Amino acid sequence: MPAIRVDEAGGINIVYFDNRNINIDSSQVYLSRSTDGGNTWKDFQVSDHNFKPKGISGAGSGNQGDNIGITSGNNTLWPVWMDDKTGVYQIWTAPIDLSTIGIRQLETSVPDGFVLEQNYPNPFNPSTVIRYSIPSDVKRQTSDVRLVVFDNLGKELLTLVNEKQSAGTYEVDFNAAGLPSGIYYYKLQAGDFIESKKMSLIK
Repeated sequence: MPAIRVDEAGGINIVYFDNRNINIDSSQVYLSRSTDGGNTWKDFQVSDHNFKPKGISGAGSGNQGDNIGITSGNNTLWPVWMDDKTGVYQIWTAPIDLSTIGIRQLETSVPDGFVLEQNYPNPFNPSTVIRYSIPSDVKRQTSDVRLVVFDNLGKELLTLVNEKQSAGTYEVDFNAAGLPSGIYYYKLQAGDFIESKKMSLIK
């Protein structure tokens, strides 16, 4: 019983129950998102707990799946669903910031210094992954991190990351489905550290 929402940025978002990682009689809530018109999808686990879908007492049988939906606004997705994890059916939600949905923290171990790696694959079509590392700073626990994509003329096209991040290694997806083939650049700025690298989109 999935629900679908096309957000203000044109992304297609589907929220649904799924048991891929747990026992067959339990479920979690997942979000699948496409930013290229449905050609490719990425899955994200939305719920932080498992539950067993079943009919709501006094409201007929087999209607658990009807109680799920999704909306969006202010650059945020709002999936909503009902479950009785607490023993009582309640409405749950998990706000998802669209500006950070593609960012994954891979490691929390502290790197020795700032690192901006070469994107992979490269050349790419239409998606690639950019990985970088943020070291610790004795003066502060987080760094202001900005990762931006530019075209060959230096025009800023897209901000992939713009937030405070703790020390660790991160990777972020860049989907260039709407861009023509050519050379592009991505620049990482974190504190006093600035580095840029070149990547090639070949369609």
